[in-house]
Amino acid sequence: MKGIVIESEMFSPDATTHQIIEQEDSIWFAENKREVVLKVDSSVAQYFKRRDLLPNQQIDKTLEDGSLIVSSRIAHDHQILPLIRYWLPNVQVISPNELRHTLFQGLRDYLNDDE
Repeated sequence: MKGIVIESEMFSPDATTHQIIEQEDSIWFAENKREVVLKVDSSVAQYFKRRDLLPNQQIDKTLEDGSLIVSSRIAHDHQILPLIRYWLPNVQVISPNELRHTLFQGLRDYLNDDE
C-alpha cells in the first residue's frame, strides 16, 4: 500500500442507517420496496409454510384447495425472479402485472433461443 494518510478524525456510523441494514433480510436494499403477490400451488405450499422462501414473505391467505396467496416486498425484480423461476410451474405471479410480463418475456426469450 502506498500513500496512506492517517487522520485524527474517527468515523462514527449513523445509528439509523445501521439499524436499517441490520433489519434487511437480503443483499438487496431500497428504502421504497414494492409488493409482489403470488399464488403458490398446494403441492409446494408446505415449503412456504415451513420457512420464508421469499424476501419479506407473508402468507396472506390459505385457499380451500390448500394453495396459498403469498406476498413479498422487494427492492428489485431480480431479487424475486430467480426464485419464481425455480418454483415454476407451482408459483404464479398475481401482481404486479409488469413483473408477470417480465417473467413471461424472459421465458419466451429462453425458449426461442436457437443457440
